[in-house]
Amino acid sequence: MCHHPSEYVMADLSPAEPTIVRMDICAIPFENSYFDTVIANHVLEHVVDDAKAISEITRVLRPRGHAILQTPFSRKLSTTLEIDAIASPTARLQLYGQEDHVRLFGADLVSRIEANGLTSRVEQHADILPDIEVERYGVNPTLAFQAGPNTRIDIGYEYFHDYRTSDRGVPADGDRPIKGFDRTFFGDPEDSHSKANVNIGTFSVEHELADGLTLKNHTQFADYDKFYQNIYPGSYSSATGLVTLGAYNNRNNRQNLFSQTDLVWETRIGGIDQTLLFGFEFGRQKSRNQRKTGTFLNGNTTPISDATVDKDVSFASSASDANNRTRATVAAVYVQDQIRPTDWLEIVAGLRFDSFKLSVNDLRPAGEDFNRRDELWSPRFGLILKPRDNLSIYTSYSRSYLPQSGDQFSGLTSTTADLKPERFDNYEIGAKWAPIDGLLATAAIYQLDRTNTRATDPLTQQTVLTGAQRSKGLELGLERSISDRWQVSAGYSWQKAEITKTTASAPAGRDVPLVPKHSFSLWNRYDVSDTLGLGLGVIARSKSYASISNNVKLPGYARVDAAAYYKLMRGIEAQINVENIFGADYFPTAHSDNNIAPGGPRAVKAQLRFGF
Repeated sequence: MCHHPSEYVMADLSPAEPTIVRMDICAIPFENSYFDTVIANHVLEHVVDDAKAISEITRVLRPRGHAILQTPFSRKLSTTLEIDAIASPTARLQLYGQEDHVRLFGADLVSRIEANGLTSRVEQHADILPDIEVERYGVNPTLAFQAGPNTRIDIGYEYFHDYRTSDRGVPADGDRPIKGFDRTFFGDPEDSHSKANVNIGTFSVEHELADGLTLKNHTQFADYDKFYQNIYPGSYSSATGLVTLGAYNNRNNRQNLFSQTDLVWETRIGGIDQTLLFGFEFGRQKSRNQRKTGTFLNGNTTPISDATVDKDVSFASSASDANNRTRATVAAVYVQDQIRPTDWLEIVAGLRFDSFKLSVNDLRPAGEDFNRRDELWSPRFGLILKPRDNLSIYTSYSRSYLPQSGDQFSGLTSTTADLKPERFDNYEIGAKWAPIDGLLATAAIYQLDRTNTRATDPLTQQTVLTGAQRSKGLELGLERSISDRWQVSAGYSWQKAEITKTTASAPAGRDVPLVPKHSFSLWNRYDVSDTLGLGLGVIARSKSYASISNNVKLPGYARVDAAAYYKLMRGIEAQINVENIFGADYFPTAHSDNNIAPGGPRAVKAQLRFGF
């Protein structure tokens, strides 16, 4: 992302930290176009319905967003190896390379991802904005060994460095994004940057106590050193032709230690196949946060014709800027049972209890120290019916929580309402149907209720509570192999997301920002020969709002993309992507009413993939 993210959301089916949302990747409890970036490392090989998982990732990604999907695969396989009848850990180890994998992706991995709405490409920031600078590198050595016939130990270390220019986009002109400045950097690119240095150490052990009974532990220590600074557009006046700038920086140093232990028992009770899970976790996290507001020494306005500036700015803490130390601890216990009474019925039920404590040492002159403890119950239930081999129907309910006021804890006060965690209640019912060979249809209806929700105030840029909101929608998907060489995938979603509880910042009935009511995607891939393939598709969105103020609209748009794939030789493939063929002018996302990200212009990307 070029702009600084206003929210980080970490998620896992079995969370190991208090700040991690418990989430099923096949039912992500967030609205359409919510995230700029989704990272799912070593997930798709564990998910029964990988097409649904990729479809969900596509749904919650904003246009021009990025998904990093890391998974084992073999180029020696022309198609993915996936046998539904293989369920035993031993057989999965032999076929897929690990006991809990459900498939081994083959050379069709990219086409499977693209069939569900994503496009594979390499993108350089400098191609879009010449003032953008990016520096990223990392190392991740791991050591795995058998400490006996039934015990495996994994030890890992990761270092990651990221430095980049921070771009907050363009301001609004009235109730629309300003036009004609898509390739202009508003602010000072030399003094707008973010930096992160991350060190993570992991230790995992897995021991088979008996046939079907396994004990697992995963422990992680992490140290994060992050800094962000930005000089950005605060507003624009068409009457004067002047852009008003704002500036701030933010430092966050964090250390955490978490340990999770699971006992998994695959057995038959009363003649019924079951997978029982019992687990517990403990963790702590310490943070040091400090924000400083920028003061412009020679004025904070600039003509719209000279929006890229070199300004002298001094940074100092204001009365409202965060300056604190925080300490969070969590203790949790959970249990889940996955029951398969017949071939056509599967039931999943679980319950988790979290005891979460947060202490804040406010270092501001008028600050105060305070703490809060929350005891949270999170149920989960799912039902899968397979009345026919080509038809499955599912329904699910889940509840999860997220500690309030973001990763900086800058919005916390001694007021209980500010400290109350955000709650997610997700309801969904759907179906997957293959009426004929080569045709797959999916449908889902869902409702997500969020209480004590957060958003960015369009005036102050601070985190505010919007009370409660409800999102409900319909998703339809269709995948069709018209022939051995021609594959088509299409998707449509209707969604309505609105504020349901009035506060000073967001009255009831106001639309949730960045949620288009209608979204549509269509992608075709045709293999002209065994070595050459062509792709053509369209992505369309209806209008949405830039913030909870609902004062600025992001216009609806349609963008056409194309691709070509060519196998040069065994193990070497070339790919060319042409994005936004017709040069559509659009604005896919925004940080606030005056920090609106323009979509990329027509761009041609090329890449080579090597397999060994």
